[in-house]
Amino acid sequence: MPEEISETLPACRCGHNRHSKAVDREAEYSLVGWFLLSFGLTARPKRIKFRCRECGRLFDATTAPEWLARET
Repeated sequence: MPEEISETLPACRCGHNRHSKAVDREAEYSLVGWFLLSFGLTARPKRIKFRCRECGRLFDATTAPEWLARET
């Protein structure tokens, strides 16, 4: 079942989920990824974390390939 159709997604206490405009995506890179980024090259993150802009809470993370591809 694709993520977009799943019944419930984790949400912050404000009620925002990963698809909300009030949520920032934070990419987490491996050591090799940081090395590539330091030379201005593109690197794929190893994890995407989701943080609410209103309450500041980190409430979800994913390693799904479709989300990682969006961040490159």
